Amino acid sequence: EAREKIMVILYQIDFYVKEKISYELEDVFKENLEIDNKYVRDVVNGVLENLDNIVAIGEVGMDYFYVTDKELRERQQEIFRSFLELADEYKVPIVMHVRDCEKKAVNIIDEYDNIPNFVFHCYGGSLKTAKRIMNRDDSYMSFSTMLCYSKHHQDLIEKISYRMTCPGIGGECGASLNVNRSLYQGF
Repeated sequence: EAREKIMVILYQIDFYVKEKISYELEDVFKENLEIDNKYVRDVVNGVLENLDNIVAIGEVGMDYFYVTDKELRERQQEIFRSFLELADEYKVPIVMHVRDCEKKAVNIIDEYDNIPNFVFHCYGGSLKTAKRIMNRDDSYMSFSTMLCYSKHHQDLIEKISYRMTCPGIGGECGASLNVNRSLYQGF
């Protein structure tokens, strides 16, 4: 049973319109919106057909790092919302990939009351937005291996981990990236 649920999650795809777009292919994508719409419908139908086996919908979201075109960003948001609506209607958790638009994603998910959990996969946004996520009872963050070489990610995890452990009691009580680097490997 667990294997079937894992297979369904994998089936549910990485869908945040980055797969259809590379730097050179934005024009091709614009010309093929009908293909894109069919793909979204096919994925939604696949989710609906397997609802009894689904433990989460994802990975879905928006990636503003790779997509700079305003029209395509709006399309990403439209598709993202369609999967949020699906998760909301069927009360299914959602796993999100949002890059360079984390604050926007938090604002959007505030509109959905029936989604039991939100997972921000490979979080890399601001500390302020991370605090908003941490203050939600229904939201979680995961971190990528970027924290091994990105100063921004290292600073972020250092501040988040300190906040999560024993703020006000002393730095030695907090989980420090420098002291406990092995704790964070694999995030």
